[in-house]
Amino acid sequence: MLIKLTQKDIKTFWNTIKKAIQEVCGKRDNLSENSYNIILSKLMSDEMQGWAFVENETIKMLVITIIQGNDIDFGINLTIYCVYSTEELDIKTMGKSLATIIRYAKNMDCTKVIAYTGSNKVQKLAEYFKASTEALLVWEL
Repeated sequence: MLIKLTQKDIKTFWNTIKKAIQEVCGKRDNLSENSYNIILSKLMSDEMQGWAFVENETIKMLVITIIQGNDIDFGINLTIYCVYSTEELDIKTMGKSLATIIRYAKNMDCTKVIAYTGSNKVQKLAEYFKASTEALLVWEL
């Protein structure tokens, strides 16, 4: 079951969370040590949200989300910034986890959930949930 991390959880597991972000997003986003301090600050203030899938007292997956306003259509989006798993997760577990995040987004009055991925498994999951799977193109400058 995916659970939202508390401030205490974030403090306790910060090294694990930071390592997960480094592995998944560090190179993609060219993160500096200051970037990690900003992420920690945003997690502690709930500007960003940390989520964990725990099984048998072991963290199997970490998810970092951020809720942001959209100045174009004035909606609120929940963006899945980072997903890290310690092992291959089955589609059912991933689906239940995504459903938890979608419920949270609805409760926060979000109009969209956005995620960036290169994973075929995640794209299939998105299609199952009837999400738009339009491609994101990125040019590094």
